[in-house]
Amino acid sequence: MTVNLNRTSIEEFILQAPEWRDKYVEGNVCAFKVEAFVQRNWGSPCLESRMCRGSFRRVEDIIEKLKGKNDAIKPEDDMEIVYRWGGGFGPMLFAKIMNNNPIDEIRNQTNAAFSALKEGHPVRAMELFRSLKGVSYPFGSKVLAMRSPWNAPIWDNIAQTTLSEFTIGGKRVRSYEQFIVFCEHIADGLRERGIDPPRGERWYLRDIEMALFQFGWDNGKFNGRITGELP
Repeated sequence: MTVNLNRTSIEEFILQAPEWRDKYVEGNVCAFKVEAFVQRNWGSPCLESRMCRGSFRRVEDIIEKLKGKNDAIKPEDDMEIVYRWGGGFGPMLFAKIMNNNPIDEIRNQTNAAFSALKEGHPVRAMELFRSLKGVSYPFGSKVLAMRSPWNAPIWDNIAQTTLSEFTIGGKRVRSYEQFIVFCEHIADGLRERGIDPPRGERWYLRDIEMALFQFGWDNGKFNGRITGELP
């Protein structure tokens, strides 16, 4: 499937979203291993999924390293695996966060953000998380999305670049809050059309964001194709 982004309406994207999401998953099954690790204290919906049964050495090596720590449920462990999975500058950015914030503040703000997520407030969660020095929207939203994929999509440069082609109510998507509204709009459109969600009883906003990522990637926004363990 090849689509010119400049000629694709939101309505067309809604119909294409399931296929784009499935294609993303084909190249990123390891993401579900990361998600399951981060959600382990909540009872992950992915733990029994076929998505977690494969072998993904790089992710499993990170998990084994974190499990070897004295305290296996520190919130910074959840941050570390996501930042390492994200690749690129991820490990360096994680180290910067750990070096520039008191550990008690990191744990307090991260736990407060996770609590806000659990209460259904992803925008508030992002605000709490970003109060830490060095937490950006791209990697901050990755941590939130792994913890709560049903209501917290990843708001990174890829999403922002692709969303520049769309408007909601005549307005560009310029903020994390507006991005959530966009994903909810797509999810509502899928439900109204009777298109079954890939997991659970409803479309997760993370699944909508996966579709958006792949949609933009395959249409030449990022000079390549999704491979291996790209977030």
